[in-house]
This record gives sequence, structure tokens and C-alpha cells, in this order.
Amino acid sequence: MVETSSNVGINKAQLVGTHDGRVLVPVYNWASFLEPYFKKIPNIKKYHHFRFSKDSPGMVFCKEFVASPEQPFMLLKNQEVLPPAHLPPTIRPDGLTLDRKNYLYNEIRQFCKPGKEDLVTPAQSN
Repeated sequence: MVETSSNVGINKAQLVGTHDGRVLVPVYNWASFLEPYFKKIPNIKKYHHFRFSKDSPGMVFCKEFVASPEQPFMLLKNQEVLPPAHLPPTIRPDGLTLDRKNYLYNEIRQFCKPGKEDLVTPAQSN
């Protein structure tokens, strides 16, 4: 699905982790890392177009539709204080809940490729 979402093939599917819990693409705790420095955009879900400019550091220009007027928002809480230039801590994925594992076993297992059932939907003991 991902690879057919682009007419020129620039989108590539990427495995982010393995069945044994190995993380291939780390996830960072951006929310808590950035919260002290940035404000949230009110009603962000109504906007579909965002523009940033090097001429307006800390600002984002939002539009509901392509032809709508831009609405500027100052994202920085304090324009004199910028976030550190290092990555935040990584977040270790929790994995699937027992309920989700049971759902996969009971409802999805029948659709797995033969021989892959125990990899995709292993039986749960509790």
C-alpha cells in the first residue's frame, strides 16, 4: 500500500521492528522533549496546509484549505529559549496488550500464510 501511494515510487515501506522485539527504527519521546519550548496550535485538526519560513523563526503559517488565508501562530513559548540540539530519549514500544494478542489469535490467525501462524498470532497462555 505504501509503495503504490506515490506515482513515482518515492514512498518505501520500512520494517520498524521484529517479532522478537528488536527495534529497527527508534521512536523518540518528542512530546515531553518539546513541551517546555513550544505551544500547541489550537484546533490543529482543522488545518491541512502548514508553511514554515526561515524569515520567521518559531512561526507556522496554517491554512484550512489551499485557497484559505494563512493564519500565523508563534510556536515558541519564549523566542529567546530554544530546545537543545540533541535527540530526546527513546521510547521502548510496549508491544501488544493481551486482549489484542487474543484478538489476533482468535480472529486473524485463519488468514495467515501457512507456516506463519505462530509468528504472527502465537497462542497466549494468559
